[in-house]
Amino acid sequence: MNFKYKKDQRPCNSKHKAKIIALMGPVGVGKTTAKKYIVSKLRKKGVKVTESYMRLNHLFAYFYLLLATKVLRYGGFEPISTLGKHNPRLFIRLFPLWKRLMTLSLIVKYLMHIYIPYRVLRRNILIEDYLLVTVCDLIWVVTWFKIPLESVLNELSIILKLLGKLPVKIIYLEASHEDLVKRWIIRRSFEKDRIYMSNNFSYIRFHELCIKTLLESLHFNNNVTVVDTSNTRMSEVVEFIIHECLRS
Repeated sequence: MNFKYKKDQRPCNSKHKAKIIALMGPVGVGKTTAKKYIVSKLRKKGVKVTESYMRLNHLFAYFYLLLATKVLRYGGFEPISTLGKHNPRLFIRLFPLWKRLMTLSLIVKYLMHIYIPYRVLRRNILIEDYLLVTVCDLIWVVTWFKIPLESVLNELSIILKLLGKLPVKIIYLEASHEDLVKRWIIRRSFEKDRIYMSNNFSYIRFHELCIKTLLESLHFNNNVTVVDTSNTRMSEVVEFIIHECLRS
């Protein structure tokens, strides 16, 4: 479903049913900025909201690879891309333990940041990226390092089972590649991590195709709104998502 902003005239209140809203899209599209403003405005309205972030390399898995890059004195912000550039054979050797740590980390983060706040505490969840992106990231990683996809089928199955446990509204933010580059320059992303950013356009193309395929195959299309941030003011995006949260 494509986004067309119309001011919602229905009254909103803080006694609505809690929702999970996932903001997805490429690096630099505005997910973090939108999430920050949305959370702030919702809390001012007295709405209980938990914010989070979920992709692939979290907690135990992240620190496992980060330790390897630090011991070997590799630079770079993101350890998977850093090892991919400097020592892909090492990542392949670390991969069997890493994928188990990755799965454990996702389950812990899902329980603490999504399931318990939503089911037990009845809070709204506003999450940057989500398990669909995790699936695409994992497929991207094994493809990049030429690891057989069969080696992660169990992990993919676990992620998809978690994805199906709770209802999710997806807001997919997109922008032209030219606009993304301008935003990366403003953010100085190329200076922060040249290795990571050098692979970003390849990943964006893969990501767009992977997400579209998953949404269609998992029948998510009725719960998806696509927002072109090149032609939509951030204030409109924020107001739209707030109304999605507060809609009864």
